[in-house]
Amino acid sequence: MSYIVLYSTVFVFTEGTKTLLYDSNTGIYLKYETLYISQLFQSRINKNLNVFIVTNENHDEIILLIRDILTTKMGWFTKKCKNPPFQMAPLVGVNELSDNAKDCYNTPFSKTIFGASRNVIRLTIYMDGNTDYLYNPLNKIKQTLFCDPKINITSRININVLINNLKQINKLIYLQELNIICNCLEENNEYKCFIDFICKSVVIQTKVYIVCDIYNLITNEEMINDLLDTHHNLYLKIIVDSKCKNDSYFLYLDKLKEKKFFYKSIIFVLVYSESDLCNKSTCYNIPIFDGTNKHFFEQNVFLEESDIKETFISMQDIFRRQLLNEHYFGNVIIMNEGDVYLNLFEEKIGNIYEDNDIISLLSNTKSMNSWYLTRDKVQPCKHCVYKYLCPSISNYEFILKKMNLCKNVLSQ
Repeated sequence: MSYIVLYSTVFVFTEGTKTLLYDSNTGIYLKYETLYISQLFQSRINKNLNVFIVTNENHDEIILLIRDILTTKMGWFTKKCKNPPFQMAPLVGVNELSDNAKDCYNTPFSKTIFGASRNVIRLTIYMDGNTDYLYNPLNKIKQTLFCDPKINITSRININVLINNLKQINKLIYLQELNIICNCLEENNEYKCFIDFICKSVVIQTKVYIVCDIYNLITNEEMINDLLDTHHNLYLKIIVDSKCKNDSYFLYLDKLKEKKFFYKSIIFVLVYSESDLCNKSTCYNIPIFDGTNKHFFEQNVFLEESDIKETFISMQDIFRRQLLNEHYFGNVIIMNEGDVYLNLFEEKIGNIYEDNDIISLLSNTKSMNSWYLTRDKVQPCKHCVYKYLCPSISNYEFILKKMNLCKNVLSQ
């Protein structure tokens, strides 16, 4: 019996007549679109092994395949072997979730899938806002963290209730990031006291961010500067909406490097077109869909096959994408009216005023849909050989009502 043996770093993905080999050690791809090759790679001698039976080594397609595998050093070919070779395949299953996820996220996981309260990684709190604004299908909140000083503030979160609820925050032992979003950051003692409480309560590795529009930063610079000076774990995310077209904002950005707090700041520019793109090395462009700029998204957000092949994807990346959603996992959002979400495109899971215990609220959630929303659960991605190589599903897919943000439907 003859065998093709692939190293344990090589992933094999087959769908219909398509076969994709990817070496997570070198980043090399091999792709074939023939039924013969596809059937061969579905003939593992064991689901846990990267060993495949070859029945006709003289077949033209097999000769080419063996040559490719040897050239790329993905494996080797063994013929007339009495006992089959042994080489483990890079497979991950649900039963190994807790063990593999430790490596995938570099963060300890609880022992069960539904021990959600121990897995909160990113907590986002909206201090004030307009609930009606949330239900606008094209609003910026649903696409990225955003503060809009122009909206009519209809409600503010009850800080006393929030503090009482978050006194359990030391139980969120894996919390890596906490975002405090203020649409109207006023120089009042209430906000300042809350931020002081948060910075002193979280575990040492947690980064706390004040997220504010550049308008709020300019008008409250002294207070923000004082807070950043006081707390070593407090940082600043500055949101600049390119639609504002306010020259004073961009002049302020140019002078930001001179500010004392610059080294603790991250700047996000919301962009809607090619002309909005900011080329400053200190800024991150965040595309925003407004219902009229689909072409901009197709050119700058949608992926081509070449984009995937030019990106190195580690074994940990693939394991992670097989198990969970990289964008949503561990994500919890508390809105200004107390509603708690895991994803703003799903129903709320409770309310801090009514439930008054965010830890038990998360622990009692039986289905963390968005946390485990992988591409093998949606059409057409589930039938694509690239489903674990593409980035996880994000807010953009929901906004555009299109689960595969690729220029060419790779699954076809």
